[in-house]
Amino acid sequence: MDAVLQFSPFVLAGLRITVALSMLSLLVAVFLGLLGAWAKLSSSSMARRIAELYTTLVRGVPDLVLMLLLYFGGQIVVNRIGVLDGQVAVYMHRKDPQLPPQVGVAVQYTGKSDEAGNADARGVAMQIAAMRPKWLTRDEVPAEVVESERRIAEQTAREEGKPEQALQKIIEGRVGAFFKDFVLLEQPSVTDQKKTVKKVLEEAGITVTRFVRFEVGQA
Repeated sequence: MDAVLQFSPFVLAGLRITVALSMLSLLVAVFLGLLGAWAKLSSSSMARRIAELYTTLVRGVPDLVLMLLLYFGGQIVVNRIGVLDGQVAVYMHRKDPQLPPQVGVAVQYTGKSDEAGNADARGVAMQIAAMRPKWLTRDEVPAEVVESERRIAEQTAREEGKPEQALQKIIEGRVGAFFKDFVLLEQPSVTDQKKTVKKVLEEAGITVTRFVRFEVGQA
């Protein structure tokens, strides 16, 4: 079983910095400890100077390391973690070629397990990066969200003065448009606007079972 954890590039960089600082503080402590032990056992004037320097450094290093750890480590906030199993295609999107990727998408899928299948799944990941769907199917949309959209659609239609007999059809149409905006399988494909993502996947011979989308700064 494969597990994929997606973090923003800045979070990963912060984690690496924290680990590096922790290792550095350990190495410095070991080195200074050995140096101090030698200096205290020796009777030469140089050794005494080293012992004094050792005492000064030992007192200062923890504060310095703590300050650095607080500065870098304190910036690390993991808001979301996604765990995917099986076949996974990943797409990282750069908004600026000079900057690290700012959007990351991982798609879990079944079906073809060759390079073509991975390429098709990665194409869906690109769709997710661009179109920001929140759910895979409309069945995943919470009932309270659907009900809220219905209330908004009805209120808007009444404010627009739509005839009473047409309200239900108008409400269903606007809720359907909501699904097309935020449900992946119902979105128009970015590669072929005449087809839905569901249709494109069926033709490709793969089935998306789950996806996660991360963006720098996302809450």
